[in-house]
Amino acid sequence: MRPRQLVTLSVVSLLVACDSGPALPLSYETEHLRIHTDPDVPLCAGDLVAFEAIIDRIEDDLGFSIEEKVSVSIWPEEAWKNAREHYCPTDPRVIGCTSSDGTVIHTTRPALEHELAHAPIPYLAPFFAEGLADVYSGVQLTRFGFTAPADNLAISAVEVDQRTARHFVRWLRETWGTAKLGELVRLGKHADKRFADVYGLSFAEAEAMYFAEAPYGYPSLNTCDGTPLDFMDDLGGWRTDIDIDCDTGKDVHTYGTSLMVERTFVIPAAGYYSVSSNADGILLSRCATGPLEEAIRSSTFLGEDVPPSYAGEIDEEFHYYEGGSIVDLHFEAGKHEIGLGLFGYQGREVNLAIWPSLGPQPVEGKP
Repeated sequence: MRPRQLVTLSVVSLLVACDSGPALPLSYETEHLRIHTDPDVPLCAGDLVAFEAIIDRIEDDLGFSIEEKVSVSIWPEEAWKNAREHYCPTDPRVIGCTSSDGTVIHTTRPALEHELAHAPIPYLAPFFAEGLADVYSGVQLTRFGFTAPADNLAISAVEVDQRTARHFVRWLRETWGTAKLGELVRLGKHADKRFADVYGLSFAEAEAMYFAEAPYGYPSLNTCDGTPLDFMDDLGGWRTDIDIDCDTGKDVHTYGTSLMVERTFVIPAAGYYSVSSNADGILLSRCATGPLEEAIRSSTFLGEDVPPSYAGEIDEEFHYYEGGSIVDLHFEAGKHEIGLGLFGYQGREVNLAIWPSLGPQPVEGKP
């Protein structure tokens, strides 16, 4: 379960009519979705729960719901080129598309959450549509992009600066709330021209306020939402056994070609803690407590430091560890999340223990 490299994806959802019913052999069904996929792209119970949560959040926040089941086709990477040419715009940057009525999706696995967020939302200007889909996918952190918001209002979804779109939309959500954002979405393709009808200031005025007041970034909506671990008094830390079962575990999800489950815990005081698990690999990160005020650089962290989960600039090598041995790491005080992973899709029970380190600690400033 060597972790996937984090890359910036050109995830676009051009709202075009798509055919449905491809011959993909695996099928799953949820309250709102009828999913077809390939054996190379299986899903777990936790994936299906997370997909429904995307739709529920959009309904709760923005007031839009899905009236009929959405047909979702998830294509393996090697088949995507042909699928894209048949069902979607042929631009090679497109890795997913959603029909204009939101009832049919064709996508690769990395773009799936983004496409699901498009389904309940009516057509609107690409800048807002792409920003909303990234934010409500739940998995995208945001930070300032490469261009100004106004520079993106009159261009296609393929050309939109995704970073700018999602950060500006997230800023609108955090500054004025979800009700106002829902009003803006209801304006559809007129959202940019009638922006002032909702927010009481022109788009140019809002952009100036954004550059003056917006934080550097925001953590994703789903950040650190794992089940809390129970504290064990006898250990002075946390200990548990977890059955990582793809079929029945409602918090077990796929992670590349691995299975993953997350748990959270709160470190009461900064210091060194020992971590042990017989999982194939673990991911550790410190949870965000609010907006990001400045960029986090990998040079800030030594090898034994647990980095914050919202630090998009930090490579996964800084918080990935192989299972089967005890690692001593420095934790800051606060909430943390640990991901326990297994290579492949065959589940099993894994153990986990976290406790204050008892042996000698590294000298300050040295790994």
